[in-house]
Amino acid sequence: MNTKILLTLVALLMGINSLAQSRLDSLINLRKTDKLEGKVPTLYTPGYKDIALDYQTLITDAIKYYEGKYKVPLNVKLILLDSAQWIREAIPYGFVVFARGWIVMNTGMSYETFKQVYGTRSYSEQLDNEVKRMKIPPVEIVNSLLKFFSIHELGHYFIGKISSAKTPDHWTDEFAASFFSYEYFINNRPNELKPFELFCQINSKYYKPKYSTIADFNEKYTGIGVENYAWYHCNLYFLAKDIYNCQGKEFISIFEKNFPKDSDKKFTTHEIISLLDTNCNGIVNKWVTNLETKR
Repeated sequence: MNTKILLTLVALLMGINSLAQSRLDSLINLRKTDKLEGKVPTLYTPGYKDIALDYQTLITDAIKYYEGKYKVPLNVKLILLDSAQWIREAIPYGFVVFARGWIVMNTGMSYETFKQVYGTRSYSEQLDNEVKRMKIPPVEIVNSLLKFFSIHELGHYFIGKISSAKTPDHWTDEFAASFFSYEYFINNRPNELKPFELFCQINSKYYKPKYSTIADFNEKYTGIGVENYAWYHCNLYFLAKDIYNCQGKEFISIFEKNFPKDSDKKFTTHEIISLLDTNCNGIVNKWVTNLETKR
């Protein structure tokens, strides 16, 4: 891992810890922002109203989908900041984060900046070629990823604060949030998944991870590095897709029953795989086996 990426991960870990100590609101107050009222109160860097409205509409729509399904209120706030106003004191530029009731996003970035932020150096040529072959505007790769992870972060809020589930470790926590996002998009905006799925196909095929086991992810988490972390998330996307194909919209309810918040049970990775495989004929076990053989 190069020094720049390592420092980015250190900054990300430090930033998340800082946000947990209530710094976010004070940092936001230092920014000059405009505001959109609505179900999801939205602050944004002046000049980016259209982008702010787009993401506010997306997140509001996802909230309505899940409020209609589970009959519970979801209450989050959104802030979109450009690179000049970005909260670098707490979060490396370009990451999507949920903290202190806020979904924090950037106002968008160029394709070249995206490739630098998300560490695509080792497979950049293959990604460029496939984007060109599929005739996808490169910026749509960026937009699709940001949209997916905005709802992924809403998923962290839902699973952690609203649902009756308690995720037993890091990989199930990240997987559940990605499933939450996948379910919303596949039922409401399936075409908006396609550029992100293409990115994940290239990432999972060409990136050679240093870490590839569930144990590595649980023990090191974001300390594995930006590139490797993105690789895990791309593979989690395909696991979410596979589980949706076998459990459909019932997965989150099954997840709540298998990992109840009021239980103190410590699950082994083998037990977690078995429970996630409910009605899925071993696809999770196969996914883990394939994941852990990639080096």
